[in-house]
Amino acid sequence: MNILVYMASLLYGKDIFFDIVGTIVLTIIGISTLKFYRMNPSNKKHLYFSIAFFLIAGGFLFNILTNFTIYYTAMEVRDLGLFKISYHVLKESDILFDIGFFFYRVLMLLGLYVLFSLYNKKSDASTNILIVFLIVVLSYFTNSADYIFHLAVLLLLGFITWRYYQNYMKCKECTAKYLVISFAIITISHLLFILYLMHPAFVEYGEIVQLAGYLGLAITFISVKKHGKKKVKN
Repeated sequence: MNILVYMASLLYGKDIFFDIVGTIVLTIIGISTLKFYRMNPSNKKHLYFSIAFFLIAGGFLFNILTNFTIYYTAMEVRDLGLFKISYHVLKESDILFDIGFFFYRVLMLLGLYVLFSLYNKKSDASTNILIVFLIVVLSYFTNSADYIFHLAVLLLLGFITWRYYQNYMKCKECTAKYLVISFAIITISHLLFILYLMHPAFVEYGEIVQLAGYLGLAITFISVKKHGKKKVKN
């Protein structure tokens, strides 16, 4: 455990780096899938893929905001009996953290739900509205229970990974296999985030594993676009 603490201390404070790289990677995936859709507009799944990854990328952008603090001056008055002294003090506001954290969760869950809904044939407009409402409520009321958010993400990623695994077993194509591996890695990252309850070091490792998973997705989509001979089976 001492080794975990030491290695995590080396990574501490690098969260903003992981978020910036994650945003870039997810944006590249979104652009790649959008180009797939433009080449074949009849395949709406590529459009939904693009929307999903742009949503998740937006979530990472808002998560970057949580690393900044707004400072402001405020007037304070101290009562000293016969005298009152007024003076200015410098205070900090948590508004960027609160806004960034909330929209990070909302956009992350929405993006994953869009991916999940591609395989949920029973969803309709009323169900989607209800799910979006529940996502907003969950994101708002889990500020003090971060593991609940990661548990929800873990479940969605688990379903998505399982669907990709079923697809791979049918087609046995390399691209489908790489998608399974990439989503499985991202799923593991959120399991590590939940293990934060055991030790804070797991957060840093979760960041690394999550980034590795998204890099795997980016490489998969870029290679498909570059060679033009392989198709992502959905």
